[in-house]
Amino acid sequence: MSEKYREEIFIGFRNEIGIIDLRGIEEYIEEARVKTVYLICRKDLNPPVESYLYWRIRPYYNIEVIVTDNFKKIIHSLKEKHKGEQIKVIDLDNFGERVLRRKVW
Repeated sequence: MSEKYREEIFIGFRNEIGIIDLRGIEEYIEEARVKTVYLICRKDLNPPVESYLYWRIRPYYNIEVIVTDNFKKIIHSLKEKHKGEQIKVIDLDNFGERVLRRKVW
């Protein structure tokens, strides 16, 4: 299988995950071949975000939410767990709609 079509592990991190982040991830995983999504955050998901995740995205994709204060440690352990697989680590502050909504001037 060529590298272009290989399934990847997506690791996204942000202090607090919002619906805008989930919409960007949803769009990305529809276009890319993503095997598993890990969302790492410092705060639990608020009810509307949790509802969006569990009703709109999770039924179709393998997604795990990890709440922690130590992003580096979790990312390192996930890289070890998926050693040999294609892994994409994304700071969600610089991803999807959140970037497009930022004022550039």
